Amino acid sequence: MVRTAGVSIRSRKKVHGPESNRHRHPKSQHKGSTIEMIFWCQISYTDGLRYQSRRCIALPVLVKFTYPVKSSLVLADHWPVSVGDIKLEWSVEEGRVTAISGTVPVTERDQLPTVQPSATPGVKLHIDFGRSSREGDVEEAIRTIWGLLSLFAGVEVVVDSVKPEWIPENDNDRERLNIYSFSRGVQKADLLEPRRLSYDLVVRAMASAKAAAHYEIPLGFLRRGTRAIYNGQYIEAYYNLFFFLETLFAPGYSDPKRVKERLWAAKVVKDAVAQSRAPFSNESRLNASKRDKLLGMTDEQLLYHLVDLRGNLHHHALGRPGIWHPDKADRFHEEAILLQQIVHSIAMADAMAVLFAPEQGEVILRSARDAGAITIVRVEASGLINGVKQQLKPISICVPSRRIDREVLDAVHRRFREQFRGGPKNVQVLEYKLMSEDASRVYAVWHRAGSEEPTHQPS
Repeated sequence: MVRTAGVSIRSRKKVHGPESNRHRHPKSQHKGSTIEMIFWCQISYTDGLRYQSRRCIALPVLVKFTYPVKSSLVLADHWPVSVGDIKLEWSVEEGRVTAISGTVPVTERDQLPTVQPSATPGVKLHIDFGRSSREGDVEEAIRTIWGLLSLFAGVEVVVDSVKPEWIPENDNDRERLNIYSFSRGVQKADLLEPRRLSYDLVVRAMASAKAAAHYEIPLGFLRRGTRAIYNGQYIEAYYNLFFFLETLFAPGYSDPKRVKERLWAAKVVKDAVAQSRAPFSNESRLNASKRDKLLGMTDEQLLYHLVDLRGNLHHHALGRPGIWHPDKADRFHEEAILLQQIVHSIAMADAMAVLFAPEQGEVILRSARDAGAITIVRVEASGLINGVKQQLKPISICVPSRRIDREVLDAVHRRFREQFRGGPKNVQVLEYKLMSEDASRVYAVWHRAGSEEPTHQPS
């Protein structure tokens, strides 16, 4: 026995007249054809007999795309307007515009939403939200309206949060659809979500304000580029991030050839390009094909590509094939992320050199003493001196902090290691304790036989 099955799609003309109009969906304003999907199954037996089953289902004739609107626009009246086969309509609440929608007929090229049992263990359903071949046409019309009205009022259409809705021709067709509407949006991480940061690092940034003043403008470009990436403004992000490179390594140069030469001649840029490959390859929210294409380039080719892209973004011509669109910045998502990683690598290396310069330690301690924010930790150690176990002389370590926490103990741990590293070669530390200044409380104990990380005890 051989079993085959499939799905075919066809269109049938509507029969206009009283009988057909009686069953039309009240919201449908479009004339033309209704789409049908034919499910068929054919079974062939070895004795030559065949059995074929066919089932025809009429599909919805319309798909509606609704986009939220943030606007100062107030409408005293409104009604739908059709442009070609696109019906455009505003949603208004108490006079304020809240959304705009575009409705188009379904075509044979469209893929309807479906819900099916999943064969994957632990997953109950497989949901396909479908696809309309006309979404780009509706979005283009919406963006054009957006641009025209922005000349007169503040209008912001949230294109990334579109809600597609498949509208059946009648109630029977609605029952056959598993899904007829859903919302699509982009969920972003909150840049302002609380994040604990060591005050030691914050104080170092404060103390470095003068030493790093020459870096203020380049860091401003990086900060603005990072913010633009968060907002999905990849063209603006690319410009700001490239200005970082241009300011530091090719100041005043506009000829792409000279810019390439200057950037490739800078070792720090070469190193940053090479170091960006690993994190870039691990970025999951990118177009995998384009990401792999970029990673397939040599470091030199990659850098030259970034310079050429800056040149392409600097010019625009409506008649040029493939010209970039100001509202379709996703096309440059991958290059923006790659350039951000290159720039961040350069900035981090330079910033760390300033933040942790030897002189900064004294500045931090002095400011902490002036503010009464010094904590003294006593370190008692035992070890072998010429092979004989003895108690070593206690030492006190001052740290800029008003409280004892993990960060402070880690800092004391590092300071003790650094300080003892220059001690006598005939001394081998076996154990040490981090204690309060009066030795009344033990914060942590380290043993050579265990981990080199301090073992913290409740205080």
